[in-house]
Amino acid sequence: MRQPTWAFALLALAGLCLPAPVRACNVPVFRYALERWPPDPYAFTVFYHEKIPEDVRAMIAALEKSSAKDGRANIVVHWVDVAQDGHSPAHQWWREQKDVRIPCLVVHSPPRSGVATMVWSGVPTTATIQKLVDSPARRELSRRLLSGESAVWLLLESGNKVEDDAAFQLLTEQLARLEKQIELPKGETEPHTGLLVPPGPDQGAELLSKIPLKIDFSVLRVSRQDPAERFFVRMLLAVNPKLEQATAPIVYPVFGQGRALHAFQGNELTPPGIEEAARFLCGACSCSVKASHPGFDLLLRADWTAVVGGKIQPAQANELRIGEKVALPNRAENRRQPSVPPRNESARHEVSPTLLVAISVVGVYAALAGVVIARRRHWF
Repeated sequence: MRQPTWAFALLALAGLCLPAPVRACNVPVFRYALERWPPDPYAFTVFYHEKIPEDVRAMIAALEKSSAKDGRANIVVHWVDVAQDGHSPAHQWWREQKDVRIPCLVVHSPPRSGVATMVWSGVPTTATIQKLVDSPARRELSRRLLSGESAVWLLLESGNKVEDDAAFQLLTEQLARLEKQIELPKGETEPHTGLLVPPGPDQGAELLSKIPLKIDFSVLRVSRQDPAERFFVRMLLAVNPKLEQATAPIVYPVFGQGRALHAFQGNELTPPGIEEAARFLCGACSCSVKASHPGFDLLLRADWTAVVGGKIQPAQANELRIGEKVALPNRAENRRQPSVPPRNESARHEVSPTLLVAISVVGVYAALAGVVIARRRHWF
């Protein structure tokens, strides 16, 4: 005997509850970041009394108006008049300071978990500001990334020549091996063609530049004792308070528009760890949301808009909470698999949409099964 037509209607309804196929994206993480992830800005907060000194105003204005050819730094400027009895976090931070000269410049890293970390503070001078936003190592780092290198492995030396040379040798040997073994995501066409996969329902994202798509790694050594790199070193160490006491070399895989994946220090720098990070950077970008990926942005002065002919949008300034420190990753977090994005605390108690879909499907099929069993005698 025929089954009732409403039974098939329920089956059709259950089918509608199933998630739709997701469009694939075969652009490697390092390339997607280079073309689509503008660096988050560092906050430059200038504290002054009643009137902004003309020399300070001119220095900051020159920095903000720097030409694209010279490279624009990823910064946002805040002006705070300490003569005003303000209640902002910046004013509160200022009232807690002692023996600080006016004018004063305070630099904070981009907020992580909603809170920024103070990287530097002092009297603003032309020489100081130039070193804050630029240095020889950072210029070379930007040049390599703009040339199409997949990642530049920044080696922050410890000062112990034996350990530093050993870390450099390990990196060069492992990266040379991985360049030959790692393959780009399946489906890409020849470089410069634009599309990574043939047109169709599974079409991936597009390449936005003519930079050759290749797997190419290099190592860049930076001395902690180099005066020209003093601020850059401070920036690299500020990501984790424990790094300040580290006596071993520290390695940062940097990709995209100057985004460091994480920090390898001491015995964390191993062939498996290097390979895991390299494969993550060369793998297909599974999520277009930058905040869902691990890493932190460096302060660089480079013309990233030239990569895609001006299509890159400038970074938006984030809410700044001055005087507080971000919850930074510890060594255990640095050892996390880079392919697993950090968990969003705000979503800890939220129910996954996939789970809701699964519950709905199970409920529909359970109801159908109950009805079928109850009316079995009428069907046969």
